Amino acid sequence: MTEKTDKQTHERQWERFAEAVPLIWQQRERILTDLQLFGARTPMRIRMAYVSMKDSGPYPLGVVVRAWSEYAENYTRVCPKCGGQMLIYSFSGSPLSGRSSHSATCTACGYRQLHVDEGSFGRLASPIMRIASEYRDLPKGDALSFEEAVILLKRL
Repeated sequence: MTEKTDKQTHERQWERFAEAVPLIWQQRERILTDLQLFGARTPMRIRMAYVSMKDSGPYPLGVVVRAWSEYAENYTRVCPKCGGQMLIYSFSGSPLSGRSSHSATCTACGYRQLHVDEGSFGRLASPIMRIASEYRDLPKGDALSFEEAVILLKRL
């Protein structure tokens, strides 16, 4: 695969992930109780300036759902279009300066905000890394691919 096709594949994965946020949120209870769905690999990972850290992703779908549910104050924003709940599905930043940028999708209307510069990097990174560390030994063998998980969730 060339670097260009690699980049295109990566961008398509992010696009599908961003589009699937409302569906994932709607089916969150099912994701948390079904190991195959829980373990599905999302493209979500923490991109950091200058350092790399353990448990920075890519995260299983269940870890993302737990972060959204258990730390709503960190991972939700109000949708400027409809007033609904937006969930942060991507963020990056610097652990040194604390600055961060995030992208979010509205669970109600699907509106997306990309690369919003606000918030604290630590507030976004710490909870999801802590949750991910609990699942470090999760067997990856029977987890669905993200695409398979979305197809299954659409059928439910």
